[in-house]
Amino acid sequence: MLLDLVAIFQFLADKCATATYPAGTVERALQDGHLAFVFGEVDEVLWVNSKHRFAFPKALRVEEYLGDKPCLMRDTFTVAHLIAAHCLSRARAAQFEVEVEAVIV
Repeated sequence: MLLDLVAIFQFLADKCATATYPAGTVERALQDGHLAFVFGEVDEVLWVNSKHRFAFPKALRVEEYLGDKPCLMRDTFTVAHLIAAHCLSRARAAQFEVEVEAVIV
């Protein structure tokens, strides 16, 4: 079963010989590069943002998942805390609103 959107669109474009360049050409390689960029750098960011704003049930959204927990793993500091602190630091550097403090303590 074919579920990937890019694969479906590319299959249809190849099948209908429209909206694409022939496989094996420089133009197709450039097209594929643009596809990879748009999906990896644009769509992924939009999807991650969307699923944590409205697509996921509230229990799976970042705010709810982290919530007001004083610590991710009860009273034990773990690798999960290191990664969470790293991600929160990067989020702050990118000027995201970050209100979760307890996780990095």
